Formats: sequence, structure tokens, C-alpha cells
Amino acid sequence: MPVYNAGRLFRPCVESILRQTLRDLELVMVLDCPTDGTAELAELFAREDNRVKLVRNDRNLNIGLSRNAGLAAATGEYVGFSDHDDLMEPDMFERLYQRAEATGADVVMCHYSERRRCEDVAYRLPACGDDDVRQQVLDALIEAQYASPSEASFRNVNSVWTELIRRSVITDNGLKFPDNRVTSYEDALFNVGLFACARKAVILPQVLYHHLLHGENAFGRYEYKSVAHMLAYADILAGILRRYGLQDSKRQLFRTGMVRRLYTSMYNELRFKGWRSLPDFFRQVRSHAAVQQILSGIRIAGLRPTQRIFVLLCRAL
Repeated sequence: MPVYNAGRLFRPCVESILRQTLRDLELVMVLDCPTDGTAELAELFAREDNRVKLVRNDRNLNIGLSRNAGLAAATGEYVGFSDHDDLMEPDMFERLYQRAEATGADVVMCHYSERRRCEDVAYRLPACGDDDVRQQVLDALIEAQYASPSEASFRNVNSVWTELIRRSVITDNGLKFPDNRVTSYEDALFNVGLFACARKAVILPQVLYHHLLHGENAFGRYEYKSVAHMLAYADILAGILRRYGLQDSKRQLFRTGMVRRLYTSMYNELRFKGWRSLPDFFRQVRSHAAVQQILSGIRIAGLRPTQRIFVLLCRAL
């Protein structure tokens, strides 16, 4: 658990982990230089419960590198992740662990909800044979589609906090989170590597994790979808696909996914900087060699009309 300035949401989050029915666990908190008193509360938890292990960053590293620091300190057979301001059902880890042991899976995934002011919106994975899960998730991650709460879909599988992962899969394959000070969707990039090398993934069809939406979520900030972060994302994802020999078989999925990411980034520029920022946006996109190959090779017939126009603008401007 990377910990920064979680405020009043930190205590209930930690308590939802320490009160798990699976008692044999360790909670690795990575203190990422918080300034709001969260570190002092984390130290209190560590004094009161010997299952809590503290790791202290000497400077603010943000989520991705903090998770890597936590992984380096973890000793359990399995690994799960949590943000510092979310909630878990009391039996989440027990249920995921039992499913992993019963099936021999390297990854077990559950459903989750987004908790907004007055409602919970559930996101569910579809019913699927275990042999299909790993490939379906991998394709959805690369293609970068998003699901609506009304449909059961693999399209919203970016986040790692719905997963219990056999730790040896991470260590044996050298899986790490990228530095999300320079890129975004660090969970999705980690998951592409994870599902590329995992032998088996299964689904536990229950809502066990609750993600709290509020004004401090990282994805609501300009940098998260900035063109600089999206271009770095393209380079990192292309490197992961090469590492696992997927650059040819997943080429069209990669191209389609990157058009979606860049299209979203364009609207991010408009939202935060206005239309005057668009010439510079298109200049950066046009000058990026890997993205140029994507734009020249994409099959626009499979895109929405507005995305087709976006591709044509990228090619022309």
C-alpha cells in the first residue's frame, strides 16, 4: 500500500485490511513522504499490530515506484494491492486465497465497485471459462477499452487492487511498475506483463473491493492523461510486448488502444488548457516515431467516427 496524504480515509482503509478474516497476512505500507499526519498514524498501526511493516521513501516517488518498494519488502506467498483510501470486504483475501489454492491459479480477480457520494456502482467481469480469462484480460488491457457498469466485461481490468497474485510470478519474471511521474496507467502496464507470463488466471465473481472516488484521485489531474505521459506509455507498452514476443500478434490491438489513449489525451488538453494547446499537442504526436507508425498502420474502420477524424487530423496536421 503506497501511502501519501490519505487524510480521514486512511484509518478505515487500514482497518478494513487488518480486520480481514484471513489473519495470516502482512501489510506493507510504503510511506511516500506524507505531510498530513498519515505517517504518524501508520506508525501507530505498526506499534499495535506486528503484521504491519513500514517502508519509508527518502523522497516522494508516487504510486508506481512505491509499489515496487513494497514488493521488495513483501514475504508472503501471494501479493495483493490497495490504495490508501479504499475499502475491502472483510473476507476478500480469504476468498481470493481459497480460490487460488483450489485452482492453482497465478492470478485471481474479483469484481469491484466505485463508491461515489450516495451510491455504489459495480463493475463485473463476465462469466468465462478459466482457460479463456488470461487471454481475454490481456487483449482488453492492450486495446484500452472501458466498460460501463451496466455490462459484465473484461474492458475495465486496468487496476491491480482486484487481484491476488502468486508472488513468485512477479519475482521470477522481474515484473515492476513503471514510474508514473513520467507515464500513466501504471497498473495497466504492470498487468500486461503479469497476464503475459501468468500460467493461469481465474475469476471470483463477487464484489469485494470498493474504490472511493473523490477530488484527490490521480486520474482527475492533468498529468495523468497528458500527451507526454501518453507518449511514454506507448514506448513502455511497446517494450513489454517485444519482451514477451507479442509485438506481431497484438499489433492491431496495440494500435487501436493507443489511438484511444491519445484521443482521450486530446480532450484532456482541451479540458485543462483550452483549444490553443492543440497545435502543440498534434506537434508532439506527429514527432513521435512509434506513434507515427501506429497512425499510419491503424485500421480506422474499427474506430468510432470521432476517433477516425482524430486519426485523420493526426496524419494531416
